Amino acid sequence: MILVKEIEAVSKAIPNFKKQNDTISKSGVDWHIDHSLKVIIAVSESLKKSDPKSYKWTFSFLRSFIFIIGRFPRGKVKAPKITRTYEDINESKLLTQFLLVKKLLLEIEQLPKNSHFKHPIFGILNLKQSIKFLGLHTHHHLKITDEIISSTS
Repeated sequence: MILVKEIEAVSKAIPNFKKQNDTISKSGVDWHIDHSLKVIIAVSESLKKSDPKSYKWTFSFLRSFIFIIGRFPRGKVKAPKITRTYEDINESKLLTQFLLVKKLLLEIEQLPKNSHFKHPIFGILNLKQSIKFLGLHTHHHLKITDEIISSTS
């Protein structure tokens, strides 16, 4: 399965979902996990619905730069509305999303290489680029959750 390391780390962070440290992030562990899972779900659904025949490669300097350095800078971008939660987050909701993510990741592994989704900043990403984005994005939020968890233990 793709993103194995990241998904295992998400599952280990879920029991700490109530932890928060405002000096590290205005959002708690719960929000970072929820957001990461919502992004994987949204991107996976978009990839599944895409028409591989309509994919056209485009250059993005920012995408290339981020993919080369392998990380996102903190606090520079606001999460799109579709990937934010406006309700209480609980362990049950996180576990439900987590199980859906595992299922979707297995499904997108089987998609054609020109399956794609449109990222609001990086432009159109094919399957390989989308998986790379999901790995970097999830890792970014896991680093923040690890800092929060470590600071409150």
